[in-house]
Amino acid sequence: MFDHSMIERLQKAQDEIENAKQRLENMMLEASSPSDKVKVTISAAKKITGVRISPDLLNADMEELEDHIVMALNNAISLAEQAWESEMKSAASGLMPGI
Repeated sequence: MFDHSMIERLQKAQDEIENAKQRLENMMLEASSPSDKVKVTISAAKKITGVRISPDLLNADMEELEDHIVMALNNAISLAEQAWESEMKSAASGLMPGI
């Protein structure tokens, strides 16, 4: 059913995807809310590693602070998803034509 070359290609594809996952774990991205009042650092593997809040926002009302945090988090997640998709597509494209 599978010949030796097919098994080797599948193993190579699996190795490349594992390498891509490792690169994504180490790839750090930063996103922010409007006016950079909240900044979020996230890995491309979608692990948040930091949140910075502008001191002047701490004096704002709670709803404004929450809005900025949500916007920054959503922007960070979106960046991480784009990086993940790009890296995985790149890892698979050379090994599986047509992807």
